[in-house]
Amino acid sequence: MNYNGCRWYYFLISLIIMMAGCNQKRRSIESTGLVDSLIAVSETLRDSGSPVESLDFLDKQFSGVDVSPLGRYKLYAYKYNIYDGQLHNGRRALLYADSLLYLVKDKAVVWDTAHLFRAFMLKANASYRNELFDSAFKYYELAKDLALKSGSACEEFVYLFRISMVQFREEKFIESARLFKMAYATSTLCSRTTMEHCFRQQEILSNTGIAYGKAQMNDSSLHYYREALKFILERRDLFKADRRKWDEALSVVYGNIGSVFSSLKQTDSAELYFERSIALSRMTGRNIADRQYNLLKFADLLMDKGQINAAGDLLAEFDSVDKRLRLIRTTEENLEFDLRSTEVYARYYFDKHLYQEAISFIHRRDSVREEKWTVTNRILKNDLQNGMDNIGHEKQIISLEKDVRIRAQQNIILVLTIVLSLVVLLAIFSSFRKYKQKSLVLEDTNKKIKDESAKKEELLRRKIRQDELNFMALIENTDDFLWSVDREFNLLAFNKAYREYFILVFGVEPRTGTPDPVKMLSPERYAKLVDGYETVLAGHPYDIVEKGMSVNGNTPDVEVRFRPIRDEQGNLSGVSCFRRDITEYVRLITKLETSNKQLRDIAWVQSHKLRGPLATMIGILDYLSDPEVTDADREMMTASLLEKLEEMDKIIHEIVALSE
Repeated sequence: MNYNGCRWYYFLISLIIMMAGCNQKRRSIESTGLVDSLIAVSETLRDSGSPVESLDFLDKQFSGVDVSPLGRYKLYAYKYNIYDGQLHNGRRALLYADSLLYLVKDKAVVWDTAHLFRAFMLKANASYRNELFDSAFKYYELAKDLALKSGSACEEFVYLFRISMVQFREEKFIESARLFKMAYATSTLCSRTTMEHCFRQQEILSNTGIAYGKAQMNDSSLHYYREALKFILERRDLFKADRRKWDEALSVVYGNIGSVFSSLKQTDSAELYFERSIALSRMTGRNIADRQYNLLKFADLLMDKGQINAAGDLLAEFDSVDKRLRLIRTTEENLEFDLRSTEVYARYYFDKHLYQEAISFIHRRDSVREEKWTVTNRILKNDLQNGMDNIGHEKQIISLEKDVRIRAQQNIILVLTIVLSLVVLLAIFSSFRKYKQKSLVLEDTNKKIKDESAKKEELLRRKIRQDELNFMALIENTDDFLWSVDREFNLLAFNKAYREYFILVFGVEPRTGTPDPVKMLSPERYAKLVDGYETVLAGHPYDIVEKGMSVNGNTPDVEVRFRPIRDEQGNLSGVSCFRRDITEYVRLITKLETSNKQLRDIAWVQSHKLRGPLATMIGILDYLSDPEVTDADREMMTASLLEKLEEMDKIIHEIVALSE
């Protein structure tokens, strides 16, 4: 839809709303669907490059209108995104974050976890960007606690994503990459399959690549960009409702891949991806800042290849877009763009042999650097001045308190002599000065201790969370049963395999704080478990091997080990149990025992039965070798030899039968 079309659509929506409000002193919008429609019109105006007009449109439509709490929630969140994103107005963004927070604290409306979580996160983000770090930390903690209590991976991955962004802004790139990867892994556990969820997932993969790129780890960076690209291409159908979102995601990833190839000096690949990124950002009308950066990088790349005229066309496009956006960007952003562009322009004019223009851009670059440094110093100076003003206010308050005390003492001082009054006054002033000096030192020390404690506490919380995740993975990634009981034989904890076994076999789900379900389902087996519990609580280890309960017609052999649980003082507080399926092990032992018996039987037959006929045959053959043996004797001996051979044949058949 073009801009004129947006105006007609805007006029039509306005006309419908005015007709709906005829003969009413005050309109009411209870349908969030209508709110969504008006926001959609505003988004069209915003995407056409008019974020201020999009806000004016909403203000006119909702002027004098009662909107439902959910509708107001959507309006506040949308306005927050515009002020925080395109308009870069941190104060206004913080205002709407506070409005969201005030709205969700209204006890008259029951808000779900997702709405509360988003309100906390937006408040934390706005506070962070306005350098209100105490407030940011507070609301990040509230958001994290809410995500952990709800057990929702959807909220937890958003929290991890925001914390990753904080680490990235503080230039802790390796740590931010690690947190981005954790956020993506957690996002895969979220059951949402909406366009917004998938858009955020690819953004996390892309940001992981950016973090590795900032850390000069190009291989890892390129890997995650390709993962993001693969993710986007596989989910094209989810973006049917908003194809521009899909194109927007592609353009960002293409530009990032182009930057990596450019740093690796693979110019052909870099050129291909830069062209794709710029073409998509032109088509969508979004990612304007990203397109400008890519235009500068692409122009620099073309100059490396000697294509000066093509680079000039890109710089001309950059200049036309830059003039339009300078009015809505912040001073710091304009300085950043100027700093990057003057480098490229200076090189361009130098390659064109227009040295005067090149020198002017070099001077411009130096001027921008100085201006940026001045702005940075001004911000620091303002912060310092604010701090000095606060100290001045504290001095005024202390001085006023001192004056009050002095006036209270004047009635007494008038009765005393002037000398005594001066002495008292000097003593008070001296003690107050020392107290003030000590107080300032103590306050400074206390602040440092608090800051250091907060940092250590945050690191400790992160380590505890990671240790919890590692421990849960250790006990859940096994098919063996793990459970523990207290001294009253009630369940303290159990793993996934233990729970699924009782659900599958008995249709009963075990619960902590209650006895083992075996107590009701199989008293005999429970008695054996109780023997183990009591033996371990008496101070002795206990192991049993028995037949388990039949499952799907199979009766397994199991081994159960009982071990003590001790508290910090070394006292027995419970029993931990480990049940392992040893059916295969028992089957192997039985098979080995059977084989050994067969070997023993065969050995016995060989040593006792086979040796007799063999010895007789040896004697007969020795006798037949004598030339003086008569024919009658030889015939008789030959018959005996055949008889012994038949006997040996039977014995051999017996051995074969034993080996089967």
